[in-house]
Amino acid sequence: MNPSQKKAYDLLKNNPEELLNSTQYQQAIKKVVAKFCSKGHFNNYSPTDVEAVVKTTLVNTKLAQMQQDYQPQFTIQIKYFERVVFSVCKELCTVELLTV
Repeated sequence: MNPSQKKAYDLLKNNPEELLNSTQYQQAIKKVVAKFCSKGHFNNYSPTDVEAVVKTTLVNTKLAQMQQDYQPQFTIQIKYFERVVFSVCKELCTVELLTV
């Protein structure tokens, strides 16, 4: 594990909100949300609104799951995070976005 991956792993375990607010992880959220928006999902909402709901969902439920489930020996953390964001977006496609 290189030093930046170690730092990200330590942040995930000890301060996940700080990790979520880092530039790299903010860009990952934007990238995944943009892909969903470009495919016609969330047409009635701005990408910024979708990103806000994704972040709220991550803070409320998914970061705790990531802390428990993430195994650094099996995958790169940013890729794992992008997959979690993808799953959140997929879940949001099946519910009314603003009621989440």
